[in-house]
Amino acid sequence: MQSSDTDYHFDNNNTIDMDFCANMEIQTKKRKFEMTTENVTSAIMSGRQFVLLPRNSSTYVTTDWKLTGTSLFLPLKGDTFVNLQKYEQITVADGSYFIADDAGNYSRSVTGKVLHLWKYCMSEKDYFVAESFLFTSPQDFSVVINHLYTS
Repeated sequence: MQSSDTDYHFDNNNTIDMDFCANMEIQTKKRKFEMTTENVTSAIMSGRQFVLLPRNSSTYVTTDWKLTGTSLFLPLKGDTFVNLQKYEQITVADGSYFIADDAGNYSRSVTGKVLHLWKYCMSEKDYFVAESFLFTSPQDFSVVINHLYTS
């Protein structure tokens, strides 16, 4: 868990000041509930379909998926919350994929699993892959998949 001085940014551009929230207390009829950083994060996520993709050396992203298999995955730049309610379909694929360095230049080919997030285009009347995340670590992929099954 990150320190309490971190702001969490969400897709809808709402930010939450974790210092302020960490010192809050909520009074209910039955019991007093202290707001810690962990509790605030839990309260924010409850009822929403957010999944956290932490920045690490084994997670990559592309918004330019090509069916030909020539998509270039870039390293994930920071911890990312993905709002799963924005997507109509989620699919998984595995295989060999191209990854880039931080500058966006081809680096090498790797094997891994990809999580495709699909949206529906009203004008084309068809689905398209809006965003894809490549996981080269089976453990990182497993954590995300477990979250999807428990949401």
